[in-house]
Amino acid sequence: MQKVFEKIKVGLEKQEISNRKLAKITKISHTAINKIMNGGYTPDFIVFIKIIQLAYPDDLEKQKESLRSYCEHMSPVNTRIALEFLSMYGDVELLEEVIKKSEILFDEVKKEKKRLSKSLHTNKQLVDLYSLLCKRSTMSISSKEYYVNVKDMLKSCKITSEEVKVISEFALIYSFMDSFDYKVAREYTERLIPYIEQVKNSTLNRLYKFRAQEVLLNCYHRANDTEMTRMILQKIIDDADNHYIGMLAGAYCVLGETYVFSDFTQAKLYMEKALEIIKVPTNKKLKTRKENIKTTLDFLYILHEIDLHLIQPTHPAEQAFLLAKLKRFDEAIGLLEALLAKNGELSAIQHYYLGYTYLKKGDTDISKIHFEESLEKFKKTSDFFYIKLPMEYKN
Repeated sequence: MQKVFEKIKVGLEKQEISNRKLAKITKISHTAINKIMNGGYTPDFIVFIKIIQLAYPDDLEKQKESLRSYCEHMSPVNTRIALEFLSMYGDVELLEEVIKKSEILFDEVKKEKKRLSKSLHTNKQLVDLYSLLCKRSTMSISSKEYYVNVKDMLKSCKITSEEVKVISEFALIYSFMDSFDYKVAREYTERLIPYIEQVKNSTLNRLYKFRAQEVLLNCYHRANDTEMTRMILQKIIDDADNHYIGMLAGAYCVLGETYVFSDFTQAKLYMEKALEIIKVPTNKKLKTRKENIKTTLDFLYILHEIDLHLIQPTHPAEQAFLLAKLKRFDEAIGLLEALLAKNGELSAIQHYYLGYTYLKKGDTDISKIHFEESLEKFKKTSDFFYIKLPMEYKN
């Protein structure tokens, strides 16, 4: 690591950041920073990320190169921090490397016919859970397969630490999110918070709280609890220790969504801010997050019938909604029916789009069927925010 820190020193000097200034930025004592920069002390994973971001602000490759070197020398606790951070940040490539290195270490201990220490045993359980979360993130398994794997893992896994308890519960919570059961996801997350408080490592404690905030934000938003939604949003936006740009962008998008039905200008302002935060996505998760924000912004324009001839939605559902607004009803129906054929069903909002299209086309009987289907699906998933759409045409 000494060679890595020698290069980092050069990078910090170019940015005119002295050790004293670095200590102030990272909120670490000047003495500790001197030890870190001289190779006498290894900082925790998050502090190291702060340092390399300061040293190489515009060089993602140098940041990754430094991070890979760091990952070669991680303690068991820093391995846990790395697994959590990389999972939430969405750097699947580096996450998989950390998982693979950990599995090699477990195998080496096994070959020597030794028992894993308590700390390594905890890491082995966490690696299994993060591997599953990684598969979910990359969509290499279906939502159903993911749920079955989570249930099987929870049955066979003897939970021996707060960290394993927290991540195993989050794994289950995401299966509820995947089935759009926001009410149950919220209940489980709120019950999990006291266990997060018991996690002794302050960095992990903080990272788990970020994960909980992101889940609760989406759940309260879908429950149409604007006050709680905006309260959580403010915490996320104001937290200087939150390094998850995808989470921050998502927060601004949800803030914009809270104005979707009432204030086009305000909603647009926050959604554009969200897109600005992920200007250049550095991984697949951030790319998907940016695409989803763009789709939400397209929906906003279409809903308020603004610049309809200028916007270019990429998702077929929003393309259909746009075509319906442009009175190209048959094309809209064709797109939505193609989605139905591909997926075997339509989502709540897609049923709304189809109902709206048939209504404007003049077929009120068919439109009523789809509005009712939309309404029922929104109710089933406890989505009381977007349920406003079919509710408008309930009678």
